Amino acid sequence: MRGKLVHSFRWALSALALGACGQAEVPEVDGVAQLGESAQAVLYPPPAPASGNIVDSTTFLGPVTLGGSVQAQFTANPQYFSFAFQAQAGAQVRLEVTHLGSSMYLDTGLFVYGPRLASGSWGTNMVVLDDDSGYGQLSKLAAVSLPQAGEYLAVVSSGSGVGKRFRLQLDCINGTCGPLALGSLPLSSGLAAAMAAGNARCDTGENWCDGTLHTYTVQGPQLLDPVALAAAQASLGELFDYHRFERWPNTESWAEFLDHHGSWWLELQQVLPAELASGAIPQVAHYYASYAVAPGAKDYHHVYVFYFPQTNRVAVLQHITHEI
Repeated sequence: MRGKLVHSFRWALSALALGACGQAEVPEVDGVAQLGESAQAVLYPPPAPASGNIVDSTTFLGPVTLGGSVQAQFTANPQYFSFAFQAQAGAQVRLEVTHLGSSMYLDTGLFVYGPRLASGSWGTNMVVLDDDSGYGQLSKLAAVSLPQAGEYLAVVSSGSGVGKRFRLQLDCINGTCGPLALGSLPLSSGLAAAMAAGNARCDTGENWCDGTLHTYTVQGPQLLDPVALAAAQASLGELFDYHRFERWPNTESWAEFLDHHGSWWLELQQVLPAELASGAIPQVAHYYASYAVAPGAKDYHHVYVFYFPQTNRVAVLQHITHEI
C-alpha cells in the first residue's frame, strides 16, 4: 500500500467502526489529515476486542521510554505489537518505524491509543495513526501533541510482515516532555579554525567531504536523546525530514566517532572538548541519510551531536562524504 495515510480519530471512527454512537470527540492532533484527504483504507488496525481494551487485540511487549527504541519480529499475518509509554500533558512526541533496524520491503501501520483509564484499560480511544509517512512503506508520526498526561499505547502492525523485523523509535521533541530550549552559541575562533583545517583536508585531491559545525547551549541537565533530536533538527532545519535522517540504532561513543570520521577532523578532536567542556568527553548521537545528487552519485550525510552535560553545551557536526 502506497501513499501517506495520517488520519484523525474522527475519521477512524467512521472508517473503522471503532467507536459507538454518541461518543465524545477527541481533539484533533497537529499534522493529522482531515476528512476526505484520503479514500484508502487504513493498514491493518488492531480489531476492537470484546473486552473494550485495545491491548487485548495485540501482543504487548511492555514499556518503552521516550528517547528509546525497541525491536521485534513479525511471526504471523496480520500481527499487532504494542508498547506503552508515559507522557506529560503538552508533550510532543515523535514515533517512527525506522529504516535502520527494520527489514527491507516491510509495510507497517502505526497507531497510538490513550491515555490509559483509571480502570487500567486503554479502551479503543485512537489518538492518531499513520501508514506510509516514513521510509518506503514504513510508518512515522513526526509530531504528535498529547494534551493529557498519562500512559499511552503505541501499536505497530503489518499484514504481510511474517519473518521480518521492525525497529520503533520514540522521542520527545520538546525536551523531557517539557520545554527544551536551545540557545545559540557563537562558534569560537578556535573551533572555526579547526573546521577550516578539516575542510582543507577534505578538499585535498577530489573533494572527498565537507563539514559544518553549529554550537548551542541547553538548559540542563537533560537526557542525550531529546537534546540530540532538538539539536539535529535545529542544525539541519527542513532538510532533517526532507532527507529522512534516521538515528543510528545504537548510541555512539566519542571513540567510535574518532574511529569512523575523526581522521578528517584532527584539530576538532582536541579543540571541541577543550573549548566546550574543559577537556571532558561528550555523549554522542549519530544521525544519517544518503541521497542522490547527480546521476550515479550520492552524498552520505552524517550528523554527529556532541552533548557535554558538564556544561550543558552542544555541538552538531555535519560530515558529508561525496561519492566520486
